[in-house]
Amino acid sequence: MAKDKSDAAAVFVANDSFYYGGSQLVMAGNTVEAGHPMLKGREHLFRPFEPTWPKPSKADKPAAAPAAAKPNGLAERRALVERAKELGIPAKGKSDELAAAIAEAEAAAAAAAAASQPNPDADNGETEPVEDQ
Repeated sequence: MAKDKSDAAAVFVANDSFYYGGSQLVMAGNTVEAGHPMLKGREHLFRPFEPTWPKPSKADKPAAAPAAAKPNGLAERRALVERAKELGIPAKGKSDELAAAIAEAEAAAAAAAAASQPNPDADNGETEPVEDQ
């Protein structure tokens, strides 16, 4: 059986904790539907339930982000083209393609730089004399 809107609004919240029936503890904040026997003679212990976060209406839509918060596409593109020139790669294609090409070129340059550094742990053919015991 589906509830209509009037049933949904008929919910009450306990203001204070109390014992119901002598043994069942009803905590402050517990809810009960209208018509429950717990309410009879104890209406003063409850208040109508009001949701903390009611369903938003179309008027409550969050405002769009200010234009200043959006990235400037032209400035971003210019920065990508400048970086591509520094790396010696062609500045062609869409910005995301250019950014990927720049990232790939930077990764290759970093790998080449790491490969050109001497490795102190590598075997360079020299051996240390070993003393006989």
